[in-house]
Amino acid sequence: MSLKKIRLSCILISLGSLFLFSQITLAQSSSKNPSMPTLHILCSTALKSTMEALVPSLEQEGHMNIQISFNSTNLLLDSFKNGSAADVIIVTKEAIDDLIKQNTLLVPRVDIASTSVGLAMKTGTPTIVLKDAQALKEFLIQSESIAYTTTGVSGQYIGQMIDKLGLKQTLASKTKLIPGGLAAELIVSGQAQVALQNLSELRAVPGTVVIATLPPELQLVTTFSSGTFASSKQTALAQKFSQMMQGDHAKKVLITKGLDPQ
Repeated sequence: MSLKKIRLSCILISLGSLFLFSQITLAQSSSKNPSMPTLHILCSTALKSTMEALVPSLEQEGHMNIQISFNSTNLLLDSFKNGSAADVIIVTKEAIDDLIKQNTLLVPRVDIASTSVGLAMKTGTPTIVLKDAQALKEFLIQSESIAYTTTGVSGQYIGQMIDKLGLKQTLASKTKLIPGGLAAELIVSGQAQVALQNLSELRAVPGTVVIATLPPELQLVTTFSSGTFASSKQTALAQKFSQMMQGDHAKKVLITKGLDPQ
């Protein structure tokens, strides 16, 4: 299977009984205005640090309270299928398009930002250039241990890429897998030397630094978009939120978090 096909198929993989859904509510109750409506959002962890930085200004500008649940794209899709109610979802544009085709989301899709895949190590590690697949292969073989997620588009792509490079068995004993979340946290905890994930997720973990990106021939660029659930009772508010995510302030924050605004 080609890497392109792998990328397109990642969002379609069912996780079955693996359902580890972690809800993080932003804006504590003490700061909420009971007179304002609350917008419920499902959001990819690729934008976690961005949203944590943006929520206060978005609430003020939009005259709303915001609650966000973070996880990988696939786990968020599963959470909705299992009954999680929300007004907005921010995941890969392919997943958004699929939900629009199912009439689960309203049109239009709103593209927010894109990011690529990189490698991180402990803070202080010098950066390197992985010019081609062979350079990446040699680096991974020499690494003491690596970590990546088993869900989400980037995590599943990385797993398939390692297999395509012929390294699945070679790296098996030193690979640390987590179902979702931030792979670089395993560097901080001492469980892994190297983490592979989207740049925006790697940069969200203090104590680590991005040391390289995947070689161009293997790189995966993922665009994250927002959509409004057709079942939402607050469609106007939801669409207002998506528009604010394309504003100048949001774009500045996206850039600082390792994302390329659309």
